[in-house]
Amino acid sequence: MRALDCMLWGDSAVKKVFISYSRTSEAQVKDLIDDLRKLGLEALSDRNLPGGQPWWDRILDQIDSADVVIVAIDEAFTHSIAVRREYQYARDLDIPVLPVVVAGEIRTEDWPDGLDDLQWVDYRGDHRDGGLFLGRAFGAMRDRGPMPDPPPNRPPLPKSDLDRLKDKVASAEPLSLEDQSSIVIALKSKLRIAHEADKAVSVLKALQDRRDLLKTIDREIEEALEVHGSPFTKPTNTSNDQKQDHDPKPVEKYGLGEHALGSALIGFFAGIVISGTVELGIGFAIIGSVIGLIIALVSPIKKSSET
Repeated sequence: MRALDCMLWGDSAVKKVFISYSRTSEAQVKDLIDDLRKLGLEALSDRNLPGGQPWWDRILDQIDSADVVIVAIDEAFTHSIAVRREYQYARDLDIPVLPVVVAGEIRTEDWPDGLDDLQWVDYRGDHRDGGLFLGRAFGAMRDRGPMPDPPPNRPPLPKSDLDRLKDKVASAEPLSLEDQSSIVIALKSKLRIAHEADKAVSVLKALQDRRDLLKTIDREIEEALEVHGSPFTKPTNTSNDQKQDHDPKPVEKYGLGEHALGSALIGFFAGIVISGTVELGIGFAIIGSVIGLIIALVSPIKKSSET
């Protein structure tokens, strides 16, 4: 294999290759990494790296050290913020970029600016040929230039649409009906995407935990989770009967006077029925009003907020 390597790219300086890819092509990228290693190259990627800012810093470090950056192309790669930023950072560093189609249809018109002008390798199915096409492509590529001086600014940590929705749901800021509705619509669309569905379910359940969640939105979430096949759980912070309807009415309490008046009327009529005299009815009314005051002080009764 080593002799073949020399025939393929001679004295090429390619030693380290960074692979930028979307999550939808993980299986194909694993095969690509295996073939690169068979060719004696060090394959760099974000596999087995921790998430968050350390993950992103490590990715940028790997791009800094790469001789070539491969952009793995499938039907979803253009939607990946991370892939777009990795590609642009490689361009800013003047690192040669090799587009490698790993899955899906080839639609160069959808590729980021500049990527469609480059020679690309078809790595789908029978076109793989054990990495031979990759070797030939490396042999035709220019060497990496020196690090720009000053170096380009590093791109910020990319956040996906789901990450932004998660942050919005976790925010302490109140969410209006329009906010809640738009979040649910966006998350329902994510339920149809296999690699995003689990995270979308998690964000929907987090939205159910918000105290300002409206009942109509809560019902919509439950229906979406049932259709998706994920059992919904009742929120931990508030029960359904505490959630507001679209046009909520304030919860009020019966006042002391209302309790006393009600009990007095009951006592008055009870006295008349029992004794047949108005005088005894008035006496029962006085007793009833005292009982009503005591009840009001001990356990005030709430009015229903439902109409």
